[in-house]
Amino acid sequence: MSLSREQNDLGVFWGCPSCRGRAVTVALLRKGLTREAVNALWLAARSPSAPRRRECPACLTPMAEVCLPAALSAQTIDVCTRCQTVWFDTHEYERMPAAPPPPKTFVQSLPPEARERYAMMVMQEMQERHAEESQTPNETWQFIPAMLGLPFERTSRVKSQAPLLTWGLAMAIAAVSVTALLAGEDAIQRFALVPARLAESGGLTLITAVFLHGGWLHLLSNLYFLVVFGDDVEDLLGKTRYALLLLLAALAGGLAHTLWDPRATVPCVGASGVISAIITYYALALPHARLGFLLRVYWRVKWVNLSARNMFLLWFAMQLLGIWKQVSGFGSVSALAHVGGVAVGALFWGAGRWRDSKRP
Repeated sequence: MSLSREQNDLGVFWGCPSCRGRAVTVALLRKGLTREAVNALWLAARSPSAPRRRECPACLTPMAEVCLPAALSAQTIDVCTRCQTVWFDTHEYERMPAAPPPPKTFVQSLPPEARERYAMMVMQEMQERHAEESQTPNETWQFIPAMLGLPFERTSRVKSQAPLLTWGLAMAIAAVSVTALLAGEDAIQRFALVPARLAESGGLTLITAVFLHGGWLHLLSNLYFLVVFGDDVEDLLGKTRYALLLLLAALAGGLAHTLWDPRATVPCVGASGVISAIITYYALALPHARLGFLLRVYWRVKWVNLSARNMFLLWFAMQLLGIWKQVSGFGSVSALAHVGGVAVGALFWGAGRWRDSKRP
């Protein structure tokens, strides 16, 4: 007889157009019938006492006639033990006990809106995995900071709100710093943090120094770190706690610099304490976020990917070296102000973890 190839949701089988019988493999049966029925069918077919009359349509070997008990089907089925093919006459397969439908998966049990959000999460994870495997920047503009030795985000979180505080602070720092740089040294001397004259300003220079910078490169690099990493921290903390982090980081950075040498008369400017707090919180809250940078050794260049945690450890080691240089008297960067910001960022992260652990 001539059989035609057919297919359903379970797989491929062979059917007879005239008698509507079908030849199905045992492997396919295990997908559509109960385990008890398939096992009983196969064990009975391997019995030496089973009669063998009809030829197998696949290998032409005589098939065993298996009489199933009434509890399963109460009918006779032809089984070939050589090629593991089972022949069902018309409606015989439909009288076999069908396997129960598979349980719903986690995604299928979700409501439509939740499934859509889950799909978006999966897409974002795939994008992040692709970014991890890639070496070069994902976007063209990222080549600019990379060429200047600055890290860039390989992956970007979906923000729940616009980072208005980060943008506002960045614009304020840019406006004040540009005005002061154009005005000359007098503006820097007046509003910079000078430890020996801190009491004269009533401590106000701890804040005003954040909005001043010693040069264009200093300003642009701090603005870059503020905008790139501050938006994530603002989204994680919320605007109120984020504003408190910025204020305390400015105070802690300035005080750490002042307490080391209260009699110093050299002006200290920059938002490095605030940036250090942002970087610290970012690395602790998002340790697996991927960051990239361009490593240059003489004429050789290499794109490097690191997690935010490892990048932070590398940066913190550089700050410890900076502290040693500052204490030794030949460093022009206040690494102690950076460490003050690190302490604030770590404190906010630890407080958030403690608060989350207390929630039911």
